[in-house]
Amino acid sequence: MKTVSSIYNNLSFSQLIFLYGILIFIVFNKVIRFKYRMWRFKKHWSYRQSQVNRLQISNGATTIYYLLIPCITIGLLWYAADTLIINPPPMVISGSGDITIPVDRSGHYRGTVLINSVAMPFVIDTGATLTTIPVNMAIKAGLSFGRNISMSTANGQVSNPSTFINSLRLGNIEIKNIDASIMINPGLNAQVLIGMNTLKYFRMVQDKNRLTLTAYATR
Repeated sequence: MKTVSSIYNNLSFSQLIFLYGILIFIVFNKVIRFKYRMWRFKKHWSYRQSQVNRLQISNGATTIYYLLIPCITIGLLWYAADTLIINPPPMVISGSGDITIPVDRSGHYRGTVLINSVAMPFVIDTGATLTTIPVNMAIKAGLSFGRNISMSTANGQVSNPSTFINSLRLGNIEIKNIDASIMINPGLNAQVLIGMNTLKYFRMVQDKNRLTLTAYATR
């Protein structure tokens, strides 16, 4: 059973911005309504009825105007969270040629990947949702530790801190701006798990004892 804390931790940044925006809107709305009622109460006995009616209409328009401000603010925050603050979409920016990875004795495809220019051993893991980096290697590469996220691996569901890779290089192909996660308990055989959010940018061809990766497009 999920707790409120676990649900909160799994919210995306844009969802948090929207949630906080709604709370700000509710508070702002209550304050405006309270001030408007107080204004009506104070002015009711000091002006003639015609003046009160005129001012009530004017104040009502002002209230609507000020209620629109938090609505517009929420919309701008949501837009910014999804387009400006959230990491830009990954793209293959350079490189050409195929990447050939031989199979090892255990039947896995292993090699070396450069993450933020730091060499790390990797294994292809088509069962992993995100590329995952062992914590000690993540520190060497200067990766940031974000909120915990749930993800699928070959061993089932796990919860790891999120992170963001500026540069991931496989062979001659470099991918920039890609999400990843950090493996807190990597075990003795610590290695990067190249997950599907990286592999989806390659055409994979398995031929006997090797796996060939070809980038779909470069720019």
